[in-house]
Amino acid sequence: MPTGRSDKTRPALDLKLAWLSYIEPMHSPNDLSEPALAWCPFPNRESARRIATQLLDEKLIGCANILGDIEALYEWNGERGKSKEVAVLMKTNANRLSDMTQRLGELHPYDAPAILGWHCDDAHPSTKAWLGTLSQGASA
Repeated sequence: MPTGRSDKTRPALDLKLAWLSYIEPMHSPNDLSEPALAWCPFPNRESARRIATQLLDEKLIGCANILGDIEALYEWNGERGKSKEVAVLMKTNANRLSDMTQRLGELHPYDAPAILGWHCDDAHPSTKAWLGTLSQGASA
């Protein structure tokens, strides 16, 4: 009875599985003290500064770069729009990233803020050491 896959495809499947097992660790850091970043727009500089200060106080980030004015073009609730916003790049570590994005969502003035976080593939050793201290100073 046919299985839907020929024996000729087996070597390709084996190669693909071997490749996935090789690259998977690169996409899920084992060391939760590894650096991570988050990006989020704010309606103005004051709210960006206030919330960044709160995240610093709570040891959820090590730094917030308030980058300045950006123009946002978007579609929201079926309508196109544009607005001026302030972009912020936040530095944290993999251990604090989820808590930080959750807390940022609670503090943010938008109903549905665009918060994007990601793990860094590489960083200078001094940056890793600095951001790694966030895990040690985590507050409840």
